[in-house]
Amino acid sequence: MIRKMQNNKTSLGFTIVELLIVIVVIGILAAITIVSFNGVQDKAKFAQKRADIIALQKIVEMHKAETGSYPSTAGAWRFQRQVGNNFIPGVVPNYANVLPSITDGPTPVSNTNNTYAYRSNGTEYKLIRFNAVAEGGVADGEYAQVPISMRDTATSIQDRWGVWSSGGGVF
Repeated sequence: MIRKMQNNKTSLGFTIVELLIVIVVIGILAAITIVSFNGVQDKAKFAQKRADIIALQKIVEMHKAETGSYPSTAGAWRFQRQVGNNFIPGVVPNYANVLPSITDGPTPVSNTNNTYAYRSNGTEYKLIRFNAVAEGGVADGEYAQVPISMRDTATSIQDRWGVWSSGGGVF
């Protein structure tokens, strides 16, 4: 800080260097805050999607325990954004009033992307969170949190993760 005496009056002020140092420190703190906030958002989004997948898995397993087979789609994929509560056939309203859904992020007109997907032949099933690579794939911040056991090894690309029956992984 500079003190200048002029006509017996003291004037106070900051030098340009002091002001620049304060601005740089504020910029660094803001950058750290933004990066930390983005990490928290990614973790929260993943935690919600993982909880949804686990809830859906429990519903599918309850169906099998009561009926002796998984809800069948005749081996075809069914997408939550495309058919809503019917993407796992026969579970609403017997096992849940409403199935969890992905509502964040864009999806193409076909509604078969950035969604939950399910398929089963009755004896095996596969339930995944899907986001096509053409649309950016599963976000790095989300995919990095996916446990190895939930990563779909049937493909080498980062576009899906989820849960499946013992034979459903190659499905």
